[in-house]
Amino acid sequence: MLLPDHLTHEIHLWRISLDELPPDISSQILADEERHRADRFTSAILRRRFIGSHCARRLILAGYLNVPPHQLHFMVQTHGKPTLAWPTTPLCFNLSHSGNAMLMAVTHRLDLGVDLENIQPHRDYPRLVERCFGHEERAYWQALTSTERTEAFYRLWTIKEAWVKAIGRGIAMGLAACEINLTTTGRFSRLPAPYHPVEWRYQPLDLSAGQAAAMVWRHDVKSPRTLRHYNFVWDNALDRIC
Repeated sequence: MLLPDHLTHEIHLWRISLDELPPDISSQILADEERHRADRFTSAILRRRFIGSHCARRLILAGYLNVPPHQLHFMVQTHGKPTLAWPTTPLCFNLSHSGNAMLMAVTHRLDLGVDLENIQPHRDYPRLVERCFGHEERAYWQALTSTERTEAFYRLWTIKEAWVKAIGRGIAMGLAACEINLTTTGRFSRLPAPYHPVEWRYQPLDLSAGQAAAMVWRHDVKSPRTLRHYNFVWDNALDRIC
């Protein structure tokens, strides 16, 4: 894997299947606190996916940093965004998982967020649209046919979620105040103060059927980023630590 300095002009997006988690992996990679949290799950599926997401995070970051994955230390910011506490690094990351799938974005000195959702056709969309969409977004969504609304809802929703994850402030910032430019792809039309739409970019992500995802990052005109996609292979990652 590339070291962080090579990420100055790139964002790496990793796709991980949590159901492909090898057996007996947690003892090699996770911290004691993570293993204790995993043991509290009563559902075997949820426990396995928790272990998988935390192991994948450690393996991916350790590959960039060239350190053993179990030696990484994480801290959680005030509103729940995880960051690396050790080693000190310019590496920035964000992740999201839904069901058995996980996405993780990694780059160099840049705020970014990613959101992944399994599409649920029978959610109470009108209530969520009323609460979480801006005026133009609501008008756009309400003008769609019933068959178009589900996909459109998730396309907008994942962008909003990815943005609040990028800034690390949570949805308390107000999703309705985060408005997507409906005529210019990749741009925002309004963001809550002190953030400015011109400083941010988004990209919807094409994944498997039944999933929706998006990534948001702080736009740096002096250092534009190219998005590169990678599929995480458990056996390859584990071979590097054996």
